[in-house]
Amino acid sequence: MRSLSLYRPTQTTPCGYLPNHWSRSDYVDPRVALTTEELTQLNRLGFRRSGQLLYRPACPDCNACESARFEPLKLRINRRLKRAIKYCRPFHLAVETAHYSDEHYRLYRAYINARHRDGAMYPPSQQQYEEFITSHFGNTAFLTLRCGEQLIGCLVFDLLQDGVSSVYCYFDTHYEHCSPGRYLIYSLSAVAIALKLPYHYLGYYIDNCKKMTYKAEWQPLDLLQNGVWQAKS
Repeated sequence: MRSLSLYRPTQTTPCGYLPNHWSRSDYVDPRVALTTEELTQLNRLGFRRSGQLLYRPACPDCNACESARFEPLKLRINRRLKRAIKYCRPFHLAVETAHYSDEHYRLYRAYINARHRDGAMYPPSQQQYEEFITSHFGNTAFLTLRCGEQLIGCLVFDLLQDGVSSVYCYFDTHYEHCSPGRYLIYSLSAVAIALKLPYHYLGYYIDNCKKMTYKAEWQPLDLLQNGVWQAKS
């Protein structure tokens, strides 16, 4: 991989996951057009994509964020996942190109308004959606879930050389009892298996953080700790 410049802001911001903590990240130079090979290697090193920004936590007093992944072929199906499969199986799955549409933006906006009024993504806007969801490096797609013609869920993912990486999921909260988010993650794992890709990356995991607990369901889970991928203890 070619040498890439990193930028680290001097200021910190309040952490969105842990109270009384301050966050800061290293960013890959956003002017550089990254290849899929480079995105794959950066992902293995713990970087995460948000729109066309690649970042890795570099917090001054905390290292709680750990990159997480699992191997779809080794996935253990738990009771919650069995339930999600049962309820969501009648719905229609499809892989679509990552694109802007009013249909997708309406679902995203409703999801943020319903679930994340206390977060940095509120209030949602079309510009925010396009910068976060549809700005990418050409290796991004949507895994969509529909009830008839109605879009009820979307998992945005990156296709890498060694796996798939879940970027963001939004869904119709009226279907929350069906666990569409869980079902979409499971279904993306099936895509990875079909493509003979060994890993499904889930982004960052923080132990004992309520917003992150769902990631611990995907067992056996590996975490990137001190630069080495190892099984979560």
